[in-house]
Amino acid sequence: MAVISNIIEGNNGRLTVRGWEFNRVFKITELTGNGDSMLVQAVNATGVTLGQAHPAVNLAFAVEFNPSSVSNSGNSVTVSILYREFSQDYRIEIGTRKLMKPTTEYCPYRENNDTLPMLLYYKFPDDYELDDNIRGKTKAIGVKAKVQTYYPTLTITRTEFVSIGADTLSGYGTGLKLTGQMLIDRGKLYNGRLNQGHWNLRYDDPMASWRCEITSQSAEEGLAYRVRYSFEYDEDLWNFPATFKDPYTGEPVPDIDTPCDRPNTLPADWAGDDLMTSRIFPMFQVQNFSLLELVE
Repeated sequence: MAVISNIIEGNNGRLTVRGWEFNRVFKITELTGNGDSMLVQAVNATGVTLGQAHPAVNLAFAVEFNPSSVSNSGNSVTVSILYREFSQDYRIEIGTRKLMKPTTEYCPYRENNDTLPMLLYYKFPDDYELDDNIRGKTKAIGVKAKVQTYYPTLTITRTEFVSIGADTLSGYGTGLKLTGQMLIDRGKLYNGRLNQGHWNLRYDDPMASWRCEITSQSAEEGLAYRVRYSFEYDEDLWNFPATFKDPYTGEPVPDIDTPCDRPNTLPADWAGDDLMTSRIFPMFQVQNFSLLELVE
């Protein structure tokens, strides 16, 4: 049976602009194998595996094993293990999303950034024959236009090595070695979801104002994943407004009420006289963005 005579026979390290590198040396004795099989047995006896974190620096991982037979011992091997620290390389990108908003009847009043209705005025002739009610009168007609609106976007990219709080929603613990399966499950819970209440990066923004998308790819010698978090803002909370239209004319009915976001099912005491001709329908579910553990 292999015996580690000294848990660490020797060790050394160096700190550079890229982080720590450690070299831990184990001495394994009383090995029973022959030749290369004894080297394999010695590496296994250390209890350290490729990709395992260093006991002192949790972002330094075992990337290389170098076993070597001890001269004149016959059954002893030293195992040198190289640990290298990897950076999370946290990057933030702030951008803009352009969107053509539905028709509007207001324009900016540039002296004080207020808004004014867009109206055209016309006085009908005194001899206007098509409509007696407007003959000789001035009428206002509202103008509608599509406006390109600019919304902020926030993209954060970082290298991840272990599971985070968001993964607990899928049944994983935190601090576990990150796997592609974990990221797939994380995406199932967050892609296309909106922020559930306030979140740590944008605490003052209302619920359901930011939509999330997560993508990732393997990185750092297969020990980690480069994860990209993209968020898009919408002041209308990603809702879909709709109005009741006459099934014959295709036009909205004349008595449109104020849009509401009541449940799709009618209340039990609804008697038919409570208008629901204009509704706001939520299009996306919500999720806790703070569990993504993103920082500014």
